[in-house]
Amino acid sequence: MSREAVLNLLEGAARHLDALADAHGHRICPAHRVEHLGKTAYRIHMGLALHAHRGAPLDEVKRTALRLAETCHKYPHPEARAYLFFERWPDPFNCSNHLIDSGAVCDALGKLLVEAPELLSDEELARVRDALEKSASTYLWAASLDKPVPAQCLWGALGMARASVALEKRELADRAREAVLRSYESLAPDGSWSYYTAGAEPGSEDASAFYHSRCIGFALETLALIGDDATLEPHRGKLEAALEFLLALHRADDTKCRAWEAKLWYFDGDAETASLAFDVHALLLGERAFGGGRYAARAARSLALLTAAQGEDGAIDGGAERAFQCPTFWTSHVGLLASVVDDLGQEDAPLGECEPTRALFPDAGLGRLTHGDRVVLVRGGRPRPSPGFGGVAGGGARVADGSAEGESELPTAPTVHSVGEHVAPAVFGLLPLRPGGLAWLRFSRWRLRCALRAEGLGAALALARATLGQVLCWWTPAAASHFASDVELELENGELLCRGSLASIDGNALPGTRTTRRYRLDAEGLHVHELLESEQALAQVRYVVPPGAVDLRIDECDETVLLVERNGVRRLELAYRLP
Repeated sequence: MSREAVLNLLEGAARHLDALADAHGHRICPAHRVEHLGKTAYRIHMGLALHAHRGAPLDEVKRTALRLAETCHKYPHPEARAYLFFERWPDPFNCSNHLIDSGAVCDALGKLLVEAPELLSDEELARVRDALEKSASTYLWAASLDKPVPAQCLWGALGMARASVALEKRELADRAREAVLRSYESLAPDGSWSYYTAGAEPGSEDASAFYHSRCIGFALETLALIGDDATLEPHRGKLEAALEFLLALHRADDTKCRAWEAKLWYFDGDAETASLAFDVHALLLGERAFGGGRYAARAARSLALLTAAQGEDGAIDGGAERAFQCPTFWTSHVGLLASVVDDLGQEDAPLGECEPTRALFPDAGLGRLTHGDRVVLVRGGRPRPSPGFGGVAGGGARVADGSAEGESELPTAPTVHSVGEHVAPAVFGLLPLRPGGLAWLRFSRWRLRCALRAEGLGAALALARATLGQVLCWWTPAAASHFASDVELELENGELLCRGSLASIDGNALPGTRTTRRYRLDAEGLHVHELLESEQALAQVRYVVPPGAVDLRIDECDETVLLVERNGVRRLELAYRLP
């Protein structure tokens, strides 16, 4: 991982953003047909870094800064006293949050005022400073501590911290510190951050593989800007724990496992590359603060994936067939790496060890087993989900299993999977009416409008079909072990031990049922032991042994069947090995 690799990324991303500009200099997103101002702001970061290291001209940086300053307006509500960045009127198709956009724009304008103030005339400096001060001192001041999403609040905190340096306003630095400290309230002892602290929808308070590194990177950069030492408490313990959780989310193929994802509706699939820029940013800042080499090693692997995701036109491929965000988002965020260019050497360094120091993260229900290059991730407990929010599996389910030869195909959607799971097909009767399904239909109206605007009628209809399928799935009468939310996850003599139950799809346990799972990984493979017990006979239970399993034992008898299906079950025990 070298400095040149990051500069090449920045150069390609800047070229792509500039190609979007219309005759007035507005960078119009081809998907959403608006300018995402918070994303345009990162063109300033890119330009400053490319000027410093490659002598690139600063014309676009100046034009971008002046245009952004012109978009600072008082929010159009009679009682509003806050200044935000938007064109004439807030546009719902911007598909971004005001706090994110204002934080990003203040961060960029403040960076320009600190690093290249000579680029602007006195009158232009006054305009940029005025916009920066208005937004940082009003909207960011309030929203960075009021909003319930830590990643958004820390985005705003970073904007205030940058403004505090550019404007020499200590009160902004103090407010940014307060936002960082407040974010720790939603950080669990095991280092996992809740996506949404207030739980707007069931499952939204789950951890987020997509957003987690934003919190780390923004907090570390904010502390550095305001002059606070991240190696002192309370920062060090909190941020090192968060970095360890970020390391633990990674599969053997170096992508993050999205079984821990509160914002399930944002991306299809079990992996994405759209958050890689945030990962590299956070990991390199973590290496700068705490050292040790492991964070830099993981950053190098993530940077390799990010580089591979950049096309010839400079755009970043997010890695999902269908996503709410767009390439303009993903490409713009590469600009964050301008802050860590100087942390890199001229030559690629040898890749080192990047394993987390712990194998168990009980608050997030994450268990991790490694042997050689094989990594197995198990999801234990989780917040009770809803159709669009919360991790897709719990109950001690195996959610990642791979090595240098590739990842196994494992369940990635909240449906009734039978492979490696105990399933009782018709426990709750026909189509139990769960309110979460109806709430999800109401929430999805906005998503459908955006899909129609961005991709047309076909995409909107496809999303409508998928949404309806999620709701119908939510009304399933089945009970399954991977639906369980209340699960004990322990590490015992090198084995992962998971104690749960059968449960409905919304996480409610089926009374009187118990599941006990043991996982052990060694040179021979993954050894799995399953036990289901019930206080009353279950009409029917299905269990499908994963393909490739050997040494199968069912109720202590040797059998070679793939499907185990029993009636009147009170106890079902089986064991097998996955080489």
